[in-house]
Amino acid sequence: MSWFSTLETDRLLIREYQQGDAESRMALMVEAFDSDYTLEQHRDWLDWTIASYREHGAMHQPPY
Repeated sequence: MSWFSTLETDRLLIREYQQGDAESRMALMVEAFDSDYTLEQHRDWLDWTIASYREHGAMHQPPY
């Protein structure tokens, strides 16, 4: 079960993270924050974030 509804406009798409988002997230974090995290660290963060969607859903608790 997803707690998030996808929101899409002509210029913007807001949705839950997906496993394939690691490289895009890394590029964003480098550009916005000069991040030096590795691609593997970004993948680990995505794994944790995606798992939290399931865990919050199992507790019937919306994500923070």
